[in-house]
Amino acid sequence: MEEKLRNLRQTMDDTVFSGTYFTEQQKRNIRAAARKPIKSGDWFPKFLTVMVSTCFLLFIGNLGLDAWQERYGSNSAETQNWEVSHVFSVPKPGPDGKDMQYSLWGVKGKWAILDGPVLAGEKNKELVHIWGASHEETVQGFGKMVKIIGTSKQDGTKVTAFEGSIGIPSSYYVKPPYEYAEAVGYLILPSKGIWKLDCYVEDKFHGTIVIEVQ
Repeated sequence: MEEKLRNLRQTMDDTVFSGTYFTEQQKRNIRAAARKPIKSGDWFPKFLTVMVSTCFLLFIGNLGLDAWQERYGSNSAETQNWEVSHVFSVPKPGPDGKDMQYSLWGVKGKWAILDGPVLAGEKNKELVHIWGASHEETVQGFGKMVKIIGTSKQDGTKVTAFEGSIGIPSSYYVKPPYEYAEAVGYLILPSKGIWKLDCYVEDKFHGTIVIEVQ
């Protein structure tokens, strides 16, 4: 048996390891690697932990951003959609009691202003229209304060553009259920150009419209 092993070693030296030489350091490295147990699955639990933690942090961060924008709005001029808001119509009772179509500028179902020129540096008399999520929520808004913050696309200037309170409609002219509420006041913006208007009802963010000031 020993003779066969010696012959096998000699054969391998003459074939597989022919011309191959190992230094003492290489031999020590090979022996150390041979003694070290292979744990091929050790990386997976660590990888899984990192991935789950990362996803959790991203989820929490996104919730925090959504909550901030819901209450305070988005104030980054670089990330805004600066497309001017659309004009739409709503029916209102005229002097004779019959419905007439009034044009508004904004987002139907959220809030809007009267469709008409807004002049820079002027007191533009305004009738802000505000919709609640339901008729009940619209009624709950009666008497609450409305504030509109304007942000200029051109230079990022930010101003309080409007302040007023939501009026209680006369049942003689407007019959329940109420589709929207109205706040009367002056819209003042200091310069021409595109302006983003963020509306707040009792400090709660209510939506954004974009207008062009002349």
